[in-house]
Amino acid sequence: MASISNLPSGNFRVQYKQDGKRKGKTFSSELEAKHFAAEIDKKIISDVLTVNCIANAYLDQFSGRGGKEAIGYRLKRLSSFFVGLPLTRFSTQDLQKYRIKRLTEVQSSTVRLELQLLSRLLKYARLTHVLDIPDVFKDYEYPPANKPKDRIVSPLELDMLLGDVSPSMSDIFNLCYLTAMRRSEVVYLRVMDVNLDNRQIYLSNTKNGHSRYVPLSKTACELLARLITGKRSESRLFEVEPHSVSKAFTRSCKRLGIEGLCLHGLRHSAITRYAAKGLSTAQLQVVSGHKDITMLQRYTHLKASDVAGLLD
Repeated sequence: MASISNLPSGNFRVQYKQDGKRKGKTFSSELEAKHFAAEIDKKIISDVLTVNCIANAYLDQFSGRGGKEAIGYRLKRLSSFFVGLPLTRFSTQDLQKYRIKRLTEVQSSTVRLELQLLSRLLKYARLTHVLDIPDVFKDYEYPPANKPKDRIVSPLELDMLLGDVSPSMSDIFNLCYLTAMRRSEVVYLRVMDVNLDNRQIYLSNTKNGHSRYVPLSKTACELLARLITGKRSESRLFEVEPHSVSKAFTRSCKRLGIEGLCLHGLRHSAITRYAAKGLSTAQLQVVSGHKDITMLQRYTHLKASDVAGLLD
């Protein structure tokens, strides 16, 4: 960063480093020197500030939808692709290169979410560092979102999956299916979060940034009673990270020949199963934690035959 020194002559000298070389400029007034130093500092920052530089600061202040775990993963993906590229030099060509590469690796909806995050990151950097970052997302057309998934797990498939993996992983899969909780919510569950007397789990930090209580079925209570036995109040029920659970689920499906199903499908399956039991929309929102009815509808995959029995 630029430094200002008062010379014996009464002038003010600004010293700074640019392109690896020490440079300086002298001014007759302190105000001029400070203005020049501020411009130099701004230029230095603009030349070195990258996605990687701003990612941690953005993640620390993040409290919106998406969850820190998911946002952190997307930021790492963006940082690795745009490594070394200053934010002030972003172009639509850079976005296109990222889009083309990622569409060969993941679905359109995933690329859409990553680019939307990049747009928010650039806005954050623009506001916090007052930089002249080009608005490359103005009039930008994001990749289309995929159609909502309607694949749910059948009772036979669930039994096959639970019997194919380790006991600990089987318990995680089962809890996802019984409670409709998200992967990270199950994995980071602590003994103190479980209240079997009231048949509920307290989640202090969820995807939408709000705490909530999860109601428990008798089967879920029996499973949790076994899992918390002998553990200390602050202990986690599972010593595994979320990505490992997804990998285990994918590998198990491959071994068993189960197609079109992902770990998050267990959450879809649970919500659909409870909807088929006749729970109201408000009751389903308590189970799923959705604040938005529209989003809840994306998770509920009832067929006409599921509703027919409720009409009698």
